[in-house]
Amino acid sequence: MTSHISYNKIREKRNIRRVLSVYNFCSLNRFSWYRQDVRLDNVIYRKNYEYIYYNCIIRKCSRNYISTRNNIYIKNKIYDIIPYLCKGKDVKNITSNIIFYILQHLSTKNVVNSNEYKDNIKKIYFNLLKCYHKIFEYNNEYGEYIFSLFNDDIIISVSPSLRKKQKNIIQDILLNSLHFFFQNNITYKNKLNINLMCEIINYPKFLYVLHSINYDMNILKQNISVQNVDYLFSQYINKTNIYITTAIQFASFFKNVNMNIFTPFKKHGTFNYFLLLKRIVNKQLKNTLFLLLNDIECHRLRQEMLLHLLSSDDTT
Repeated sequence: MTSHISYNKIREKRNIRRVLSVYNFCSLNRFSWYRQDVRLDNVIYRKNYEYIYYNCIIRKCSRNYISTRNNIYIKNKIYDIIPYLCKGKDVKNITSNIIFYILQHLSTKNVVNSNEYKDNIKKIYFNLLKCYHKIFEYNNEYGEYIFSLFNDDIIISVSPSLRKKQKNIIQDILLNSLHFFFQNNITYKNKLNINLMCEIINYPKFLYVLHSINYDMNILKQNISVQNVDYLFSQYINKTNIYITTAIQFASFFKNVNMNIFTPFKKHGTFNYFLLLKRIVNKQLKNTLFLLLNDIECHRLRQEMLLHLLSSDDTT
C-alpha cells in the first residue's frame, strides 16, 4: 500500500514537472561575451497542493556566474497570489506571475473557437479586477507594487525572451483594467503613493501611466518629492531629445502666475524654466521651443523667455 502511494506521488511529480517545464521565466545576463545554458528545474510539492515552480538558469559566462530564481504559482488563483506578493513587495514575482497568467489565457493553442477566446479575455479582466479589490482593501498600503509591470528592467530580468508585442499587449490589458477599477474607486486612486510609483515605474512610462488612469495632477504637484521632480527632469532633459517634450508637459503641472524663469518647479529643487530653455537652445530644437512658448499661458513668464533669447547671442 505504501509503495503504491509513493508511486502515485512520483508519477504526479513527473506530470507536474512536464507541465511546468514548458514555461520559462528566468533572468539572463544579456551583456556576456560567451554563454552556455545549464537549466536546473525543481518543483516543490506541498501537502495543500500548491505548486511552486523554481526555474533557475545558470549562465556560464566568460568571467562570472549569474543565477536567479522566480516563483510561478500554478494552482492558486491570480487574485490570491498577487495581493500576497504585493504585501511582500516582491516586484519580480508579481511581474512574472502576471505575465505568466495573461500569456497563458491569451494562448490560442487549446481554443476551439473565437467565442472561447473572447471568454478567456473576459476572464483575464474579471480576475484582475478581483485582484485589485483584494490589494486595495488593505488601506492602499501595497497597491503601488502592481505597477511593476511598467518597469522594463524588471520585465527583462524575469522574462528576457518576452517579445515587445507581447509586452505591449500585457501592459495594455493591465492599464485598461486599472483604468476601469480606478474609475469606480477614485478614493483608492487618490491615496496612491506617487513617490513610490515614481520609483517603481520607468521614467518614460511614468506620465503615460498616470494619464491612462486619469490621475489627478494636482495631487502629483502637491505630494511628489523634490528629489523625484529633479530625477524626472534630469532624465527627460539629459537623455534623448524625444523626452524634452515630456519635460515640457511635466513642467506645465508646476507653473503658476508668480513664477519667473529662475523659479524652481518644486521648492528647493534644481530645475526651472531657464534650464529647460537652455537645453532646448543648445540642442537647437526650434519646434520644441515653439511648443514651450505656446504651453506657457502667463504673459510675463513668456516675455522673460523671449528677452533672455534676444540677449543671449546672435545665433540664438
